Amino acid sequence: MPTFPPTLCFAHPWRDYQARALAEMEAHLDDARLHVVAPPGSGKTVLGLEFMRRLAGPSLVVAPTRTIQSQWAERLRQDFAAGAADWISLDLRQPGLVTITTYQMVDQVMSQPGAEPVLAALRALGVQTLLLDEAHHLKQAWWQSIIDLRKRIEGVHTISLTATPPYDSSAAEWERYIQLCGEIDMEIPVPELVLNGDLCPHVDLLYFEFASPEDLQQRASFQSQINELVADLLHRDSLAGQINKHPWLLDPEAHEADIYAEVEWFSSLLIYLHTRGARLQPELLELLDAEAGELPCFDTEWAQVLLRGIVSKKQRSLWPQDFVRQIEALLKQRGAIERGHVHLLPSHARNRRLMRSATKLRSIEAIVRVERETHGADLRLLVLSDYIYPEFLGTHCERSRNAKSLKLGAVPIFERLRQLGDERVGLLTGSLVIIPASAAGTLLEVCRERGLSSADVRLEVIEALPDYRALTLLRGASRQLVPVMTETFARGAIHILSGTQALLGEGWDAPCINSLIIASNVGSFVSSNQIRGRAIRTNPSSPLKVSKIWHLVTLTGVPHDEPDLDCVRRRLKTFVGPNHREAAIQSGYERLGIPASILTPQQCAQVNDEMQALSANASWIRQAWLGPANAPDWKGLFYRSIQVKGRKLMHYAYLWRTVEAVLYGAALSILGVGFDAFRHMLSGGRGLAVWGMLLLMLLIGLLRIAPDLWRALRLYRQYGLTGVTADRVGRSLFRTMHTLGKFDEDVPEQALTVDRFMGQVSVSLKGGNRMDRHHFATAFLEMMGPIRSPHYLISSVTSARSSYFPVPELLRGSEAERAELLRQAKRLMGNVRLVNCRSREGRRVLLQARACSIFNEWEDAGESLSRWE
Repeated sequence: MPTFPPTLCFAHPWRDYQARALAEMEAHLDDARLHVVAPPGSGKTVLGLEFMRRLAGPSLVVAPTRTIQSQWAERLRQDFAAGAADWISLDLRQPGLVTITTYQMVDQVMSQPGAEPVLAALRALGVQTLLLDEAHHLKQAWWQSIIDLRKRIEGVHTISLTATPPYDSSAAEWERYIQLCGEIDMEIPVPELVLNGDLCPHVDLLYFEFASPEDLQQRASFQSQINELVADLLHRDSLAGQINKHPWLLDPEAHEADIYAEVEWFSSLLIYLHTRGARLQPELLELLDAEAGELPCFDTEWAQVLLRGIVSKKQRSLWPQDFVRQIEALLKQRGAIERGHVHLLPSHARNRRLMRSATKLRSIEAIVRVERETHGADLRLLVLSDYIYPEFLGTHCERSRNAKSLKLGAVPIFERLRQLGDERVGLLTGSLVIIPASAAGTLLEVCRERGLSSADVRLEVIEALPDYRALTLLRGASRQLVPVMTETFARGAIHILSGTQALLGEGWDAPCINSLIIASNVGSFVSSNQIRGRAIRTNPSSPLKVSKIWHLVTLTGVPHDEPDLDCVRRRLKTFVGPNHREAAIQSGYERLGIPASILTPQQCAQVNDEMQALSANASWIRQAWLGPANAPDWKGLFYRSIQVKGRKLMHYAYLWRTVEAVLYGAALSILGVGFDAFRHMLSGGRGLAVWGMLLLMLLIGLLRIAPDLWRALRLYRQYGLTGVTADRVGRSLFRTMHTLGKFDEDVPEQALTVDRFMGQVSVSLKGGNRMDRHHFATAFLEMMGPIRSPHYLISSVTSARSSYFPVPELLRGSEAERAELLRQAKRLMGNVRLVNCRSREGRRVLLQARACSIFNEWEDAGESLSRWE
């Protein structure tokens, strides 16, 4: 088997976090997989090459694009092989000692009958390492081809590298991703890169605007139609009759497996009938481990679940076809079918108008004014949007500036900023590139330096914009368009650049950017991280660079109905940055210190003013990242906490409200009695009348607090104290891991902390090494997270309530590990048992557990947050 040349080695010193990752490498290869998360700027390419070199055998590197494929070959030659590496192949059909290819090529080869000769050549070489770059692409695309390739090359080690793991993917997608890449073994945190000077200090800022009356009216009109639809469904005897005749309700035992697979939809049938006042058979409720009084009311969410099941391909054959067509006609009439799917709740498509509202142009204008005052001639601001909308260019946009038809896109943004009087605004999209006329000289100079002649460059006068030029690079020079514009931007001929996130996403590098406005409605972690990464790179020509990332939010003013804000919350869920209220670096939206709801223009203006002031305070931003490192009490500890939340867990808020109500009622009683007693004393009244008045006022006080008191007692009866439950589950897990030797270091139990605040519970491990904290947080999140298809459950069932906790992947490997978790859980949680969910009885328990989870909205009960302090 061929091996690497003995002279092959990295030509530069390793950064400290890179050296630590290399030292931990062997400890994570027990399953022949190594999964590394490393942000942009951390040098994950050279790390991957060193992992490959240490495995010391023929390797196959797979990259997402041909450009990145070439970058891998160039980095291997320059940083490891001193330029001489004729054993590198870029052709999968003719593999070499190191073969570098693309996911598209692997998919093309594996999907054709001629795959075997290629596989035979790889096996003959004795390929030892399969290195997957930007592994998040495997969430959906090319996944099966890579899985097949790995299976058909025996004994191969898989190294997966990514800056953006698909944290926000569906459960099925995440399971496929982890099946190939393995659990995350190493994660290089962003704060460490900033401290080492590999990323610049930066801050996330939000700017709010209220939606236009037209946008709000459209949403209100749709919601009114949906409310009418739900009310209509509840009064349809034909629907109730068809549900009563459904096979699952007529013979639940015979369809138990189907019910187990579709428990949410089965629940919607019972909830619909219960809300109509029907008496449900005990055996139906027994399947869900519920009583009729515990079923929620049939509302819009449950109506959506029910209707999706009726018109779905899976269930369609179980209903009379004329009945299904009637339901579909009803939904189409109400505008509740979108791309063949039922949407009663505001969907992404329906919220798109709100999220792309042209009111955000005002926000962009306000931000640009602040950033221009802060940076002056050093401003390098990038605005990224989703679409171009070229029809708004020039005079047409002037006429439509305040028109209802104006949309949020690259050209309208360019026009709005151009009309501010800034002559250094440029436009960069795939089909349209515009530069200020004043920037032409700099651009031509950049072109000459890149070997382009004047014949390769076309600058055309735009009739509607005499001070601007449309740029085209002719012939083969078109590939240099983005680099030429980037260098012109960096040299200051352009201060503000408007573009599309599709063009300037992954792979585009512009270290000069010091302000970024995300005018895109993208909410996924992968895409957001690629966009955001453009602004946080260090700039060698500006060592004190501080960068601002602005997120735009259009508000409805309706509590719990802010889709644009929800999009930004998802975006910030896994990004770390300075906490605006305390000295810590952490992930999540809450670190920005913004009120839970902004209901008035005054509140909106106040938050915007705070954000603008923070943007101008570069010293604070720098200090937030770098300052604590010099403080005597700086721990430099990076850990993950699991925040347990969800509406069903908010009983603390109910308990506090009850206390407030009691005090309020008591205060009213005392004041009332005092006033009446004083009045009776003046009128010669007797003490008996005073005591009678006292009892009456106390009775009124009790009646006032009765609803809140009942709600608090009911929630406690059903769920217990969330803080106590999270604490006991966390300690059971900790003691199990400690007893089984799952920690690399001796971690004291005092390192496990549980913080409670208004119904939310945060559990974290602040001891041990980085991997100890990572493994504990991952396992705890599995136990407190949504119940999907675990192999084993810890079940706690009492006469008052039922609780279910999945056994985490870390502890399900052997019977001894499961037995130890059960032993520790019994010590701390009382009467619990271990359930094998693959047995017949276990499937029934799992069905009940999932039903409990659905009824009580536990799908987002656990959330992982990163923190550095």
